[in-house]
Amino acid sequence: LLPRTIDTMLSKEMKLVEWREMKAAMPTANVWGYLFLEGADENQIFHLTDDESTLGRNPDCNISIPTRFTNAGRKHCVIKRGIDGINLVDLGSANGTFVNQQRTKSPCLLTHGDRITLGGNKDDKRTCHLRFELREHAEIVLPPTAHESQSFQS
Repeated sequence: LLPRTIDTMLSKEMKLVEWREMKAAMPTANVWGYLFLEGADENQIFHLTDDESTLGRNPDCNISIPTRFTNAGRKHCVIKRGIDGINLVDLGSANGTFVNQQRTKSPCLLTHGDRITLGGNKDDKRTCHLRFELREHAEIVLPPTAHESQSFQS
């Protein structure tokens, strides 16, 4: 079922005020971007949902990369989404953060399709290679209007 269909079905059974209160309390984990872990034996996709996501080998990071990438730091960098765009900021990593094979000077503006390398610019098994992709348009689901709500009760 599509979110709009679920909204319509649920709103038939409750008052509009109750529906808005319930909807406001629901978690909003809208995916706005993706990081694809690249490599011959990799099949991992990380979903970007927060306005700020820390990347690193530490399990406490929002995006915890596999520990086998020892050239990447425990808390290596952060991706921040704001009004000025999407920026990648290196957190003082020893081996550096690269975007499209260029060492970043923090902050670095990210665009759809950028290649991010954590832990050096060499193609070795200890270096983490990611591809950044934006989700084109997040689907915004609105509660039914007062007119729609009245027509459900008929």
